[in-house]
Amino acid sequence: MSNDKHNELIDDVGISPIATNAAIETFEQFLGHIPETTIALDQAGTITWFNSQAARTLDIQIQMPVESLVDSGSIQKLHRSLEKVRSGEDVITELVFVFENRPVLFSIHIFLYERHLILMARQSAEDADRFLEMSSMLSQFATLYRESSQQRNELEQQGEMLTRLSRELNGERRRLLSLIDQLPEGVVLVNDSSGTIVLSNLRVQELWNLETAPVDVGEIPLYNLEGERVKQRDLPLINAIRTRDDDGPYEYLIYPSGEETAINVQVLASPVLDDENNVIGSTMSIVDMSEQKRMRDELAIQAVQDPLTGLGNRRKLFRDVTQALAASRDNDVFVSVLYVDLDGFKAINDHLGHDVGDEALKEVAARLRRAVRDNDTVARIGGDEFAVLLPAISGKEDVEVIVRRILDVLSNAMDVGNQRVRLPGSVGICIVPAGTEVSAEEMVRRSDMAMYQAKATGSARWSYYDEFSGDARQTPLSLTDEIHHALDTEQFEMLYQPVIDLRSGRVREVEIAMFWRHHRDGLLDDNEIRSRSWRAGLLHAIAERAAELAEHDRPLMLEAIGQRPQIVMSRHYWIEYLREELVIDQIVEIGQDVRNTPIHVRMELSGRLMRGDDALLKNLLRIHESGIGFSIAHAGDYDGDLALLRHLPVEAIVASSDLVRSAPDDPRSTRLLRSILATAREFEIPTKAAGIDSAPQLDLMRKLGFDLGSGAFFSQPLTATELLELSIDHVYQIYSDN
Repeated sequence: MSNDKHNELIDDVGISPIATNAAIETFEQFLGHIPETTIALDQAGTITWFNSQAARTLDIQIQMPVESLVDSGSIQKLHRSLEKVRSGEDVITELVFVFENRPVLFSIHIFLYERHLILMARQSAEDADRFLEMSSMLSQFATLYRESSQQRNELEQQGEMLTRLSRELNGERRRLLSLIDQLPEGVVLVNDSSGTIVLSNLRVQELWNLETAPVDVGEIPLYNLEGERVKQRDLPLINAIRTRDDDGPYEYLIYPSGEETAINVQVLASPVLDDENNVIGSTMSIVDMSEQKRMRDELAIQAVQDPLTGLGNRRKLFRDVTQALAASRDNDVFVSVLYVDLDGFKAINDHLGHDVGDEALKEVAARLRRAVRDNDTVARIGGDEFAVLLPAISGKEDVEVIVRRILDVLSNAMDVGNQRVRLPGSVGICIVPAGTEVSAEEMVRRSDMAMYQAKATGSARWSYYDEFSGDARQTPLSLTDEIHHALDTEQFEMLYQPVIDLRSGRVREVEIAMFWRHHRDGLLDDNEIRSRSWRAGLLHAIAERAAELAEHDRPLMLEAIGQRPQIVMSRHYWIEYLREELVIDQIVEIGQDVRNTPIHVRMELSGRLMRGDDALLKNLLRIHESGIGFSIAHAGDYDGDLALLRHLPVEAIVASSDLVRSAPDDPRSTRLLRSILATAREFEIPTKAAGIDSAPQLDLMRKLGFDLGSGAFFSQPLTATELLELSIDHVYQIYSDN
């Protein structure tokens, strides 16, 4: 840094010009190279200085008002925070800055330093690198600490003038210590392996709940994740001195004094070297990981929980059934799965609305919990479909007691949304003795088939799988015939839905999906088609018909899009469709045919790629080589597999329509959507919110930061002819009346 810059910094932040060069340089290095974005403001909020991290992170200039860096939604919050700091308070908060025309969320710490307001900011993803840079800064501070002590002793021997200079040097050291005290991490400095602490900041006292600063590492014990205390010779602080290298970061437990509950912390230690590269001590940073652990635990719960009802989801059901089957071999008990389908739910949803339907599903979930035993698992595995695992039963008598209770509680009327409704159920039962070689998926499939047999005999009935079929591959004949008849009479059709840029309102994609115009149940979507064809064993026949319909509509699609660039055609595929060579050949041919057109084809994949499934992975890579891209569908739901990011060149992530619809009234769904957005930002790919049906949903998706959206709020599904009549240049209203 030049001398002019030295003087500018001295004038701006109040460093005494009588301080030694070593003190100034070290202090400026600390401010200039600390990994947080650091900005100095005058009392009016004008930028007077910033460090190199701020220059990299923000579009920033000297004499610029700080509010020009902040998103408009955060300006009032910034003003309130600055006012508190001017009155002597420290403020820790979150603000949204704007960088390269995109909002970025920062954690902010603002405090008063001399006449200036110091604003320090960081993004949570920067923690690991931050440990390393902070250790380097503390190393320089340790050297300054020794130099200042030596200089103070020399000055005290030289008279009054040198004594005054020593006091000023001490003032600079105290300011630096004050800055370290305000760090959110705990900081500890030792000189040697004896464990004597020469410096620790206030955060250390807060973490261990100490009344005074610790003088020995024995006062701040670390425990491994098994609860065993780490011996002093194995502490990162001591290892860093012995190895002359960084040690960590590691995760430990600490127990604050007087408390029994542990805190999860992350620890990193680094050696302190003098000018001759000799080890003269080590520093340790301690970061409280409680919030990160809480979020990890919450995400783990959300991964196995239905966001609407709080019941387990399909993943939890399969996991618990697998565990119950394994336990039955040791305990010689039966295992049973009940598949419960509500009779008449579609009419409630259609005539009374989704809100009433959601309330009804919550009440059904509560009734099912009351009807079963404490050790039974109740899960919601579809729109109005539930499953119950009975993990340890002695026979059919036990099963029928619980089934009768379920049918009884469902038969009673319920009051939801100022409406009195009835939702009786049909129950399919699969029961297997101990030691039966059957998968969880197969047990659920068998109970599902039994449920359809029960529905065929009337409402509020039950049926056993083994009473109408002893073959797990057999399916009710009527469903198989129904699908074959639908294929023969062309009841399936492709429909198209515009996908909207949530910033501009312009059409950026067109979603393609197959629908079934059912003679009794109306227009069935892709999910219902998959469910029924899976039960009938006709998944691949359906996949082939979908490819044929897409091929038939392709000329109209090309005409509708014309020569407009950057239009994406997205088609949803269940991964299990992609095992047949005929289906792969048809998809690859489509990719090759549109390679030199303005269309980019993208497959929205749902389902799970099982470990070791090399054949399916090979098919997917072959599809990609033809020019077709991939996105992850149903993210946040059981079938949305973010692990595909490890194996495939994914171009986008599509949030589950169930999450999108429930998010305005469900904070858990909103948190899960934020985690999806964070994953997409990490991989630098766009996001799409599927199933936007209302203005509140649209407002929330835009506020969260989704790039694209689709759903009935914008347009109902269109035929190819209707899409041709729709101008692709049409701009949709993306601002609600609210």
